[in-house]
Amino acid sequence: MKSLAVLLLLMLSICGCENPTVSVEPKMSSLDTVQIINSPSNLDAPMDPLKIVEATVEGSQLLLTVEYSGGAKEHDFALYCGRAIAKSMPPQASVFLSHNAHGDLAKALIRKELQFDLTPMAGLGASEMVIRLFPPGERSPVAGQLVYRP
Repeated sequence: MKSLAVLLLLMLSICGCENPTVSVEPKMSSLDTVQIINSPSNLDAPMDPLKIVEATVEGSQLLLTVEYSGGAKEHDFALYCGRAIAKSMPPQASVFLSHNAHGDLAKALIRKELQFDLTPMAGLGASEMVIRLFPPGERSPVAGQLVYRP
């Protein structure tokens, strides 16, 4: 009973605040697959803003922690990789994250865990590649080095 009272008090204090709160999505999104595209310059995908908090590669999966404003509607995410890779050592692949907020104007700060299957990138022909991850609408990749070994 005491924990119920504390929970109720916490909920009331959050609802009464004028500042946005952080809402953490409790479970990982389903595993989506990176889509290989011919030309990233012609990519016509939603690019609503978000912040990439953390990015790691584990095996054949890209794991992302993102934050964005919202809370009133479901948001969709997609990952795209250009077919052409830079012939550096190791090769580099440009990967673009898409975010569709569906017009959600709510102000809550949402934190969500995303995961993407990178297996289709194995067909690009490199045994190891650096992933240059671009947040939605950004011209510069996320700092840090992500390496994928198909």
